[in-house]
Amino acid sequence: MRRAFDCNILLLLIILFVSSICFSQDAIITGRVRQGGQVLQGATVLLGEKTKATDQSGSFSFSVRPGRHTIIITHVGYKKIEQSIIAEAGQTTHFDFELMLNDLLEEVMIGIGSRSKIQRNNLNSPVPVDVYSYGRLTETGQITITQMLNFLAPSIAVSREVLNEPVTLRGLDPQHVLILVNGIRYHPMVWLFSGALKGQLGKGSVGNDLNSIPFPAIEKIEVLRDGAAAQYGSDAIAGVINIKLKEVTATSFHSQVGQFYKGD
Repeated sequence: MRRAFDCNILLLLIILFVSSICFSQDAIITGRVRQGGQVLQGATVLLGEKTKATDQSGSFSFSVRPGRHTIIITHVGYKKIEQSIIAEAGQTTHFDFELMLNDLLEEVMIGIGSRSKIQRNNLNSPVPVDVYSYGRLTETGQITITQMLNFLAPSIAVSREVLNEPVTLRGLDPQHVLILVNGIRYHPMVWLFSGALKGQLGKGSVGNDLNSIPFPAIEKIEVLRDGAAAQYGSDAIAGVINIKLKEVTATSFHSQVGQFYKGD
């Protein structure tokens, strides 16, 4: 009787020991990051307090404690993935992740600031180009195109002047910013300079007026933040702003509501 009792005690201890070993084992999480049929190298993978980058095959591997974890995957030009996963003790679990291109980077440009006709996005363009879609411009809550760009683009400065809001790039005069509409030069302002100072920017220079273009007709705005005088001439010393108009003709309604508050 006592011998059977001792055997039961020993068996119970063995079970507890094996269970503790199983629970103390780490789980292995592996995965691969792709975009379409192409693996993505250098994507940042965050799992708990551990961070790794995918290798040449787009793969990564973690050793973590069992339980529920949140994995976050980011890559320049792609939308972030945040997903909850369960890691089981002593098990190796593999995940495949598909990154989607950022909406902004799906916009392509043709020849802005370059003599090449190859379609590029704003990451692989030969010069720095900012692309602002109609949706991003609307989200600023501003009323005019110039104020929308001034809110979004750090290289753009806008001066509130008499009857006009000229746009400047990198602090240069308005006449040194080339305005294009669908890749074609947009006419500058006609202004008789009487010697009086109209505002803080561009005294005596030829101004521009982006607000003369109806905002609902705009699909996106491309801002070339580098000088392009070698390609376009002296009016592109500061840079180029290309306004791409919508190709589809449709009826749309656009309204904005605002309110003044104390301290405005």
